[in-house]
Amino acid sequence: PGVPAIRPHDRLRLLRPPAPFPAFTRDSLIPCRSMSEDRFRRIEELIAADPRERGIAALVQWGSLRSAAEALAGARRVGVVSGFYLPVPRAGETDGPPGAKAIAEALASLGVQARCVTDAPHLPLFEAMGVRALEFEPGLLEDLALSHLVAVERPGRAADGRYYSMSGRDLTAFTAPLDDWFFAAEQ
Repeated sequence: PGVPAIRPHDRLRLLRPPAPFPAFTRDSLIPCRSMSEDRFRRIEELIAADPRERGIAALVQWGSLRSAAEALAGARRVGVVSGFYLPVPRAGETDGPPGAKAIAEALASLGVQARCVTDAPHLPLFEAMGVRALEFEPGLLEDLALSHLVAVERPGRAADGRYYSMSGRDLTAFTAPLDDWFFAAEQ
């Protein structure tokens, strides 16, 4: 009672895919330069949301979102690195690679060459998403001649040179040193 019945022609309407988003153009990135600081701040606050209270906000580099958006607006070739291995359940996290795919596809739609790069344990997830990710190997950075690097859900090296999860579990044995690329890019 009170709930309208779905008629057969309504089912057809529900099964139709939604209208596609308008295509991005390189010019569509220009508004990032005219967005207010307040709007960038609100987006950063969403990024820093921490419902499980793990201290994520302390990791946010407040105010850097605008400069990242502007830098990518001028990118030519971008490496998008992702993959965060968890010894239990012996698999990679599943949020980083789809985010990496989304970034690479958005950049590609703007005419930017973008390649996803990961280490061996994460290749099957990228393959399952239809992404031909490159597996990290020494010398790959030079071969790709990247103008920009983006990391999505990727561990970085601690002060002792090892990789850790948020809970302090040592992930070094499962983590290729992709952050070497970021150190090299700083020089």
